Amino acid sequence: MKYFRCLLFLFSFGLLFVFQTGIAQETSLMRVGAASRDATPEIGTETFAWGKSVGVKTPLLTQVLYLEKNNERLFWVVNELIAVESDFARQIQNELSGLFQIDQANVLVSATHTHSSPATMRSSGDYWGPYCDVYLDQKLRPLILDAAKEALSNAEDCEMISVEGQCSLSIERRDKPTRHLDQRVPCLAWKRKDGSFKATLLLYAMHPSAYIYYSGEPIVFAAEWPGSVSRALRENLPGNPVSLVLNGACGNINSPKRNPTDEEMFAWGNEIAHSVLEKIMNSQPLENPSFIVTQTNASLEYNVLTEAEIIKTAESLFNEGTSFWDVKRNAAGHDWKTSRLNELSNETGKSRSLDVHGVLLGNRYFLTLPLEVFSRFNLYMNEKRNHSIPVYCVGYTNGEFGYLFHKEAYEEGGYEPSSHLYYNHFQIKQGELECLVDQLLPFVQKTTDSL
Repeated sequence: MKYFRCLLFLFSFGLLFVFQTGIAQETSLMRVGAASRDATPEIGTETFAWGKSVGVKTPLLTQVLYLEKNNERLFWVVNELIAVESDFARQIQNELSGLFQIDQANVLVSATHTHSSPATMRSSGDYWGPYCDVYLDQKLRPLILDAAKEALSNAEDCEMISVEGQCSLSIERRDKPTRHLDQRVPCLAWKRKDGSFKATLLLYAMHPSAYIYYSGEPIVFAAEWPGSVSRALRENLPGNPVSLVLNGACGNINSPKRNPTDEEMFAWGNEIAHSVLEKIMNSQPLENPSFIVTQTNASLEYNVLTEAEIIKTAESLFNEGTSFWDVKRNAAGHDWKTSRLNELSNETGKSRSLDVHGVLLGNRYFLTLPLEVFSRFNLYMNEKRNHSIPVYCVGYTNGEFGYLFHKEAYEEGGYEPSSHLYYNHFQIKQGELECLVDQLLPFVQKTTDSL
């Protein structure tokens, strides 16, 4: 009898061990789906700032990443475009929520901010408004919905690898005393059981605006460096993974030169990708990685002008020229003046509400903003937190409301502090970047400090 009890105990213990080990293995896995679509517009489509495209240098992709672990789910849509408008992002959130019973707060719609792309955001003067509607509604929306369906249907169990590289390719575009660069390259990779890779998600902070057409050369669509990075990761990782590239806090950061050759652009992509490729291949997957998606609202305050100040500011844009940009600038000045005077009479336009999302993936925290953020945002946020989990700002997500710059930039001058004239709002108050860091600090800490 004693012998029998001993055997029963050992058998029960063995079952418990196997059961617990199975749970541990399962919790280290995530359900991961991914899909990609070619969203390149037809030749002759209006680009954001330069006129009609006459060709395609590299295709523009829209890519969807689907993640699921325990009761948390996320659709992350990344478009190789200059921006997506907030109304369009909300439409996608609503539709994916209805189709797949997912919370709208768990749908993110980002843009890489590539400038060699079609008109997908409005500005003062609304010259691009009609083109935005046609491309977003008729071309992009069906592709996103189709890719999301595929990503959900092909989801499979994967382990997550988390690495960070450094890449010194980017340059500070403002030669000012408070110049700053953030050259971190966080990258997440999801690995199948057979060792191949399902998907990757990489972030780097650098303006994709290297192809500039002021000189009258032919205008072509191109994904620029984000497309080159995506291609390099696909080609160098087994499994040909869907490789999504996000843009970070790059409001003050440019590519190393203007108008690179095709070979130089591909080399940039390889340089960024290879800052993490070896680490991805040699790193062990995370054990039971955290996956938390949260949402909050924040606000920015504007400098509201008097009627006389509005008229004077608008007049500073007017000139007698007849070039493409002269015509657009004059229209922008008129539209900005009319809109601000209306806001003044209605006592509106004093602030901007922001849709902000936090995504904790393993040992990295991504904070999404619908802005072109200066890189000091990351510096201040991480200094104030002093936490082992780093924060990375993801710009151009669920909208694009213009530049957010640190307080010294007002006195230093430059294009960015006056760009509100084209984004059709009052100038952001001095110190709002620093205020936004303080606003969002408790939101970030609530997630990271609970681990």
